[in-house]
Amino acid sequence: NHLFTNNSAENNIRIRNVNYFKQNNFNKFEFGFETKYNFSKFDVLYEAWEDNYGNPTPRLYVNKKLGTAKFAIFAQHQLKFTENLNFEYGVRADYFEYNDHLNFSPRLSISYNLNNGINLSASAGIFTQEIPENFLIQNDEFKNLKTPISNHLIFGISKMLGESTKLSVEAY
Repeated sequence: NHLFTNNSAENNIRIRNVNYFKQNNFNKFEFGFETKYNFSKFDVLYEAWEDNYGNPTPRLYVNKKLGTAKFAIFAQHQLKFTENLNFEYGVRADYFEYNDHLNFSPRLSISYNLNNGINLSASAGIFTQEIPENFLIQNDEFKNLKTPISNHLIFGISKMLGESTKLSVEAY
């Protein structure tokens, strides 16, 4: 007896465009867009079960079609203050048609290259990721769930050990 049977057909069409523009040796830009169209048929059976603590989970059968789109635009600017000091900042905006969510994700980073091949870096940003469609489609109320948001703060140090080998240590 299976706890889970999945006969779904998930289909996506994705288009991504990334553009690069180098204004000069100190200013570089990256910008673009991304779109994804999901046209899927979910046919999933979750059998009833009970966890180790005696909590029951009822049987759930999902048999729904989904046609929805995601859109995103993004831009980033890399500013080289000196030969060793770089600063980057950017933003990404995502829109998910299915639950009408619009999310903004700003980010920035700074890095300094020491003369001995060691690079010190710090980054910060807000990152979002929509709840997967195969979960959202299980219940119409799930459209009201908030998009998970993660605030990242990262400090790192790296060293080139050879021409194609780098050792990195990061703290999140």
